[in-house]
Amino acid sequence: AQRQIAEGELAEIEAGANALLAESGIDLTIEVRWSREAAGKGELAPTCIECGEPFPRGRAVKECLRCGAKRTPKTVDKLDLQLSDRSGAADDLAGIGFQLSAAAWLRWERATRWSVAFIDEPFGSLDASNRRALAGKLGTMLGSRFGFNQAFVVAHDEGIMDALPQRVEIIASDEGSRFKT
Repeated sequence: AQRQIAEGELAEIEAGANALLAESGIDLTIEVRWSREAAGKGELAPTCIECGEPFPRGRAVKECLRCGAKRTPKTVDKLDLQLSDRSGAADDLAGIGFQLSAAAWLRWERATRWSVAFIDEPFGSLDASNRRALAGKLGTMLGSRFGFNQAFVVAHDEGIMDALPQRVEIIASDEGSRFKT
């Protein structure tokens, strides 16, 4: 039951991430998977996925003795994002979409009023086109879909900082750090 609930919540986060990417003009979708078939070929599940009954050792038993469910391949539970594209920037873009969607889901689930996001180097390995597209939409993405009122974005790229509506820039020097707005 817990797994089914978790998979349902992950589906909501997936939908939010995909909507975010589409609204940002990024041609990329993600599919969230919680489990996948184990690496060993032909390994069978040690317990029934329907009722949890352990199967006897060996490969002979193909159905659960308690509930009659068919024995499935062994799976490994691990969160995995499957992407529609495997370009160099796809992992970063999918990660940003998924993390923002997950943060929004958690805020909603906990009914918290805290609405500040902290984003560290979100565009580091993106190409110029995707960096501009995402930087130009970041403020809107945070505010409209996900309801963040404020974000702390750590970035070293001038183009990203220029795309944000307001900023406090911290400048390091031999005499120490100073900031400008």
